[in-house]
Amino acid sequence: MSDAAGGIQADEWPKQVNTVALRNKVYPRRWGMQVTVIVDTTPANNTTWVLVYNLVDTNKNNNANWQTLADYAGGGGGGGTNSLDVDVTSAGNVNAAETTVYSFTVPAGTLGTNLQGIYGKSAGTFTGSADNLELKVKFGGFTLFDSGTFVSFVNASWVLDWQIIRVDANTARCWARLVTDIGGNNFTDYAELTVTLANALALIVTAQAVVTNEIVCTMTKLIKEDI
Repeated sequence: MSDAAGGIQADEWPKQVNTVALRNKVYPRRWGMQVTVIVDTTPANNTTWVLVYNLVDTNKNNNANWQTLADYAGGGGGGGTNSLDVDVTSAGNVNAAETTVYSFTVPAGTLGTNLQGIYGKSAGTFTGSADNLELKVKFGGFTLFDSGTFVSFVNASWVLDWQIIRVDANTARCWARLVTDIGGNNFTDYAELTVTLANALALIVTAQAVVTNEIVCTMTKLIKEDI
């Protein structure tokens, strides 16, 4: 049994598909089956995936149970990590508005077990001026990090990293750190958020300045951390 999408409904494996979207349409499914993605627009997605029993739950149709073969082999479905997203598209603030410079919708159920987490890292540049600059990280509509306003009088670089840990089905504890080469300025923050972790949740980084592209985000990577 095959179809025009490359046999994604055939009961045979390992399978090869072009994108993660097609991987998510593979049927029938069996625990331990493998699907190799080859030309997805997100480079980190182009790898071999394993459908792992109870990675987040016991539902074969939950796409959060796909794990990269490398992580599965290294951790057997526990204590490992896998990439959620990689973005190397540069985006900057627009005029004086708070501007989303990175966004990703965390799939429902990604944090399905207590102590599972998401680790993220963004990096970029500042343009030197006397204008106020500000960076934020938001998860599920709540701000988990706000640098407050600061000034970069010279061209500079920055790295922003954060971690979100599930405490229970409705609680996430988060920390974040912004490191810059502006006179050694560092900013840290901690937050406890009340969110429904079973839902799909938006994770975004925003930048606000005065003149367009005074803050530019050049790359971001998200990693899921299992216990």
